[in-house]
Amino acid sequence: MRDRGHEFVQQTIARIESRNRRVSLGEAVALADALDLNLALFAEHDPASRASMRMQIERQTKTVLASLIEMSQRVADARNALAELRALAAEFDASAGDDVEEWFGERQTATQALAALFEYDDLDGLAWAWNNFVADRPGHALLRRFGLIPASELPIPGYDKTEDAEF
Repeated sequence: MRDRGHEFVQQTIARIESRNRRVSLGEAVALADALDLNLALFAEHDPASRASMRMQIERQTKTVLASLIEMSQRVADARNALAELRALAAEFDASAGDDVEEWFGERQTATQALAALFEYDDLDGLAWAWNNFVADRPGHALLRRFGLIPASELPIPGYDKTEDAEF
């Protein structure tokens, strides 16, 4: 390395190998040349390398998909709870007749008091989008690839199992 203009001593190599010292691009080029190696070999172990980034993308993709699966279940639960709340409010209002209760400091029906909450009725739109993703071949392939659809579950019609192989 000294012949290539870099002051490397035994401790320098030890610190590099123990990851206590980073190597500059110039040092990496000189080291690859000194060892008669391709510089690309050094990049394979770099956290910023494409292989490392691809693994990070795959891990993050699985995290996102798992979160979306959980969210879809929560949306279904929220949709059911909202429907139940609507029915309870309507039943309460029907039983009260003209005798309006005080809700949140105002005399109004239960349905009026909960109107802002009932605006979250587009849960069906969110569920529809998720169901389309799951039923779509690329979405289905991603879920199967990451083991988020059990192997025992039948794939969607027209699904080719070879699509499971790569992401």
